[in-house]
Amino acid sequence: MNNKQVNAYDVWIVGMNLVYCKYLMSIDDKKLAEILLQENYLTEEIIKQAEERSVTSKKTLFADLLDQNILSKDLIGQAIAESFGISYSDLNSHQPSKEDVLKIPEEFAKEHRCVFLKENEETKQVTITTDDPTQELATGLASLFPDKQVIITYSLGEDIDTAFFNYQKTLDTRFSKIIESKRHIAPEILQQIFEDAFIFHASDIHFEPRPKEVVIRFRVDGVLH
Repeated sequence: MNNKQVNAYDVWIVGMNLVYCKYLMSIDDKKLAEILLQENYLTEEIIKQAEERSVTSKKTLFADLLDQNILSKDLIGQAIAESFGISYSDLNSHQPSKEDVLKIPEEFAKEHRCVFLKENEETKQVTITTDDPTQELATGLASLFPDKQVIITYSLGEDIDTAFFNYQKTLDTRFSKIIESKRHIAPEILQQIFEDAFIFHASDIHFEPRPKEVVIRFRVDGVLH
C-alpha cells in the first residue's frame, strides 16, 4: 500500500483541472499558447512564465491565466474564436433560455457540443454555438433546421456546459445511475460534484453527514445553498 497521503486540496486541484481540461475540449496547453501568441493576446515571455507556474502549481495554462488575472475567460474565448475564423458568443453574459436550448435534442447537443442561440425569421438564419468548430456539424443541423442557414460561433466549454444544465437531472438521480452501473462509483460521483460546483461558480463544497444521508451544499457568492 502506498503510504503517501493525499489531502483534500490535492483532490480539489486534480478535480478542477479535469474540469478545466474538459471545458477547453481539444485545445491543450500547447495549442492554447500558440493561439494566444498568434492572435497577439500575449507575448512569448508572459506565456513562458505562465507555463512555468503551471508546472509548479499543477494547473492548466488556462487556469493559471485566469488565476493571475492575465486574461479573462472571454478574452481567451475571443482569441480561440479568432483562430477558427468565426465569431465568439459569450454565453455567460447572454445565456440562452431553456426553451431555446431544448430546440436541439440532448443526445445530439452533447455529442456535438453545441447550443442553440437564436433564430432570425426574416433572414431564415439560426445561430448555433460550439466549443469544437473543427467538427462537421452541417449535415446534422440541416436535418434539425431544414431550409435555414446555420451560422456557427464559438463559446467556451464552461459556458456550453452551463447551458447543458437545462438538460441536467438532479445530483441524487445521477448518483443513483452511477451506483447502479457499479463502475468507478467514487470517481464518477466526485466528478459530477466538481462539475456542478464549477457550473455554479461555487467557492467551496460542503459535505454534511446526516444519520441516513450526506447533504452536499455549494457556497455561491458567499451564500451557502
